[in-house]
Amino acid sequence: MISRGNRALRLVVPPAFALSGASALVFQAVLNKHFSFIFGVSAYATSAVLASFMFGLALGSALASRVVLTWRRPLLVYALAEVSIGLYALAFTALAGQVQVVYQQVASAWQLGFGAVTAWRILAAAVLVGVPTTLMGASLPFLLEGLRRRGVSGVTNLLYGLNTVGAATGALGSAYLLMPALGLSGSLVVVFALDLLVGLLVLPFSAEVGGAAQSLRSTAEPAAAGAPLGGGASLPVSIALLAFFSGWLTFVCEVVWTHLLALVAGTSTYAYAIMLFSTLFAMSLGGGLAHGLKRRRGAAADLAWSTRHIALALAAFAGLTWVTLPVWDDVPSLFLAAAPVATSFWAMEAVRFVSCFGLLLLPATAAGVVFPLVLSHFEHDAKGNAVVGRLYAVNTAGTIAGSLLSGFVLLRLFGGRGTLLLVAAASAAVAAWLLSRHRRALAAGVAGLVGASAWAVVPRWHDETLLSGANIYFSDAHDRFEELVWQRESLTGGVTSVVRRGNELTMLTDGKFQGNDGKELKDQRRFAMIPHLFVPRKERALNIGLGTGTTLGVLTTLGYGQVDAVELSDDVVEAARRFFAKANHGALEHPSVTTHLEDGRNFLALRPKAAPYDLVSIEITSIWFAGAGNLYNDEFYALAAEHLGQQGVLQQWLQLHHMSVTNVASIVRTLRKRFRYVQLWVPSHQGVLIASQSPLTVRPERLAELESSFGAEDFHFGWPSTLLGELLLDADGTDAFLASQPAAPLSTDDNLFLEYATPRGNALGWNFDETVARLERFACAPGHCAFAPGAESLTPMRLGRAWFAPEHGARWHAEVAAALDQASPAERARALPPGPSPREGPAPVAGGPGVESAVP
Repeated sequence: MISRGNRALRLVVPPAFALSGASALVFQAVLNKHFSFIFGVSAYATSAVLASFMFGLALGSALASRVVLTWRRPLLVYALAEVSIGLYALAFTALAGQVQVVYQQVASAWQLGFGAVTAWRILAAAVLVGVPTTLMGASLPFLLEGLRRRGVSGVTNLLYGLNTVGAATGALGSAYLLMPALGLSGSLVVVFALDLLVGLLVLPFSAEVGGAAQSLRSTAEPAAAGAPLGGGASLPVSIALLAFFSGWLTFVCEVVWTHLLALVAGTSTYAYAIMLFSTLFAMSLGGGLAHGLKRRRGAAADLAWSTRHIALALAAFAGLTWVTLPVWDDVPSLFLAAAPVATSFWAMEAVRFVSCFGLLLLPATAAGVVFPLVLSHFEHDAKGNAVVGRLYAVNTAGTIAGSLLSGFVLLRLFGGRGTLLLVAAASAAVAAWLLSRHRRALAAGVAGLVGASAWAVVPRWHDETLLSGANIYFSDAHDRFEELVWQRESLTGGVTSVVRRGNELTMLTDGKFQGNDGKELKDQRRFAMIPHLFVPRKERALNIGLGTGTTLGVLTTLGYGQVDAVELSDDVVEAARRFFAKANHGALEHPSVTTHLEDGRNFLALRPKAAPYDLVSIEITSIWFAGAGNLYNDEFYALAAEHLGQQGVLQQWLQLHHMSVTNVASIVRTLRKRFRYVQLWVPSHQGVLIASQSPLTVRPERLAELESSFGAEDFHFGWPSTLLGELLLDADGTDAFLASQPAAPLSTDDNLFLEYATPRGNALGWNFDETVARLERFACAPGHCAFAPGAESLTPMRLGRAWFAPEHGARWHAEVAAALDQASPAERARALPPGPSPREGPAPVAGGPGVESAVP
């Protein structure tokens, strides 16, 4: 008969362990953000951190397996472990700050190479996460042992499933609720509160059970090596291999699913949370399914029964993976079909959720059955909880191997689709091996042939649909292309593609436009031309975010002595070198250029400050990409200011469409805190922020260099001086704009305002005109650039303003072009201020260049 106390324990522990899972995932989300600030967001840095995190879990499980049977009050140990994790969370921010200082000072002072930096990252990450991850890894064996001693057994899979449900909820809640509302420090307080609650719930049941102490020594004696399953605490090789394979399978799939869902479903912080929730929740269903199967079978669930069901689960995973693969490239069409009704942020997220959940539910559930069935062999064994710890350690080792192998080998060799087919074939082979007592090699060979045939039978994806970028704005994010010229997949760069439409090549990252060699060239070159107007020297420049390399090409053409090009993805570097050499003037082969495969923020943090830059140019992808906000936060701007000379200039691309005015003001306010003078320029439909500690005064010799270095086609109407007209807000104008937006907050590493606010702007539609109209109230030139016929009114300010003023549109450009066509050289000269004479060349035709560049 179950005692009243044990009934209460059965009621308390399951929800408590679910809360523990939620707390762990919130803590992990906070850890990941802190690690991105300290170590960067490159794939190598992320992998080093992941290895440290998973190693801590494996260490905790392994240590628990050695001592759990000899501990007199295991539930007390569990409760104290939970409370200790919560207390560590409270102290984590201060500790992370100290580790960051030491890590960056050592790496900067010693100028460590790639291998040494990687080792240093692993060591620093291990210091930060060693305590909480070891405690997390040890928690389940102690909890199960405490339950066993109180007569509560058969709940291993139930607890595993509920913990995973809690983790899934924590992943979703941290992204949509906690971090946007409370920031990192507030989320850590929630972690503390949850862990404290879990500890207090379990603590009343932690007293030593009568008679347990006398049996501890005999219980803890190890069984003979190779003892049969259930007869001792030994770990049979076949079970260890299954535990390892389960971890390997889970993390290979998680890495590849995340990689592919970024392509079809999105790359924001919210999209990543949906991916993680879908995976974890489906795997928790697998744990629940394993619990139901085991409970229904009861004592008759022997090794043969468990092995057979594990094999069936693996076979189901293989089959479901093959069946669902052809659906992946239909998801963008779902977004397009939902566009008329999914007009709000929450509606768009609901469609994203349904697509991710639908793709992953069945295969992830099947994969989630395997490890719980492995664990369930030991839940009725007096010595089984020692083995549970070892199984978790082996399983965690499999997750480390799976994440590294998939990210750095399989994706590169086979791509995302090919890797899923390969993993499905491997699962089918293991299933065949388990089901066959004889002729296992033959059975595995047959399964391999089935997998190979699936590779050929499963339809290939339609590249044009997958790369449409429909997940961003629920419309085609760029022009439909005619040919996929080149594509590469990797953990470092996602899916990098070069596509062709007519004679124009375009680079895409996960379907997101990164640049082309056609109508966007003028804008891309302005990202370097505009700040060049203000630099006093041309000794050192930094270009963060390579893209097609067009901006880098401007810097080399203008004669900067030393240029550091920092890019996360080697695939982007390869594409820029092979397909955009003409657009970037072969910049990647220029002797002044050094290419660094690194996160831009981490690159600056580890670089000595003795040689400041004259120009820092930043053209990373859209701010709503997960991790991109790190380069728009106050801490980054402070770091950039330290690496610029007093007269150095910082330039940063600013998206003005699908962006609220509050978010624009937040970016400008955050930049303005660290730089005395900030300007906003608007070439075509792009925003360009210019910042310096010294007054921003155009240097005539720089304008002359632009005229002598580039052709008439690089300037609107062929006149370099029209570049000046693209200034929208000067320093006084930006300050006036900020004064009108008192509610716009600073974005910091703690509040992460921009990272969580800007993805919501994707539901605003193409609001460029409205945003610019709001900004023009504070423009440095009076009026709205109204056009008056006659060349004498065509000042450079008006000419430049023609390219972004929303109220004029194509008609304005046609009138400007027609007037220029009729103006004499003398009249054109009178329209320009003193300085370089206008470039002569064929007059533009009405509606030509203006209309083309006005197209989004």
